[in-house]
Amino acid sequence: MGKIKYLVQRVCRMDCGRLFRTIGQTAKASGRSRIYIAFDMLRCAIRYTAAPADYALFEFWSLTPAQRKTYVTRGINDRLVKNTTTGLCGMFLTTKTSSIRGMPN
Repeated sequence: MGKIKYLVQRVCRMDCGRLFRTIGQTAKASGRSRIYIAFDMLRCAIRYTAAPADYALFEFWSLTPAQRKTYVTRGINDRLVKNTTTGLCGMFLTTKTSSIRGMPN
């Protein structure tokens, strides 16, 4: 159930314009159709929690399922951070960007 919830949250926050540009650029780079890339991206989002940027960056279109499984995608990274940052350490890591903004250059 967690994977579905994560996917729904990502879809709600998606930038459709950027998604279609990524699909077009990826289709051109791979030599495959936009429809194929769009469905393969969707499958990778569900199975490997790979964002479209992950798909394009890691060239998922050219990988086998066994190879795709070995990549640390955005969803896997988010899960690792969530599971390994607890207590005071977690509080620091989740607020580090706001702390850094207040520092002088």
